[in-house]
Amino acid sequence: MEINSINDVNTQMRQVGMNQTTDSYSRNIQNQIANVQKQLQELSSNKDITQEEKMTKRQELQQQISDWNIQLRQHQTEQCREKQQKQSSFDHMIGGNQKTGTADTGVIISLSTTKEQITGMKKIRTDLQEKINNITQSIRDKVKETQDTISDYQKTKQDKTDKTLDKKKDEKKNETNVVSKGESSREL
Repeated sequence: MEINSINDVNTQMRQVGMNQTTDSYSRNIQNQIANVQKQLQELSSNKDITQEEKMTKRQELQQQISDWNIQLRQHQTEQCREKQQKQSSFDHMIGGNQKTGTADTGVIISLSTTKEQITGMKKIRTDLQEKINNITQSIRDKVKETQDTISDYQKTKQDKTDKTLDKKKDEKKNETNVVSKGESSREL
């Protein structure tokens, strides 16, 4: 009995899959997903943007794919539900359906799969964002370290320049004092 139920679910899932290929709305969403995936592939070869911009754009494109997949799953679930309602109405008219519950099982499986996919995509997005944050912080640290090094170098150079100027002033002062003393001793 359970084997028949599983086979019925598989048959219904195959029928939903075949209907999806003929459904123009589903095809449109699948085309949208394919376009975004193509953009995602082309992104890595784009030399006009920085690595950080690529990572941000990649995350946006993956989110679009996720959104399109969710929309596709919702539409497919709706299609399945409508078909099952039509089948149920037809079965009721001809004397009832002995396979009650199998349609619900297919919907539950579809919803469960969609939920797992969404959870997986959220984890990928979170992990990616953490990597972006770590790289950004690392870059900030390197820039600050570089700025500090340049600042220290400039300060050291300025101190040496100041010492040299002070030394020259002292030498001139000493020369002036020596000359003044020499003139003073001649006058005496």
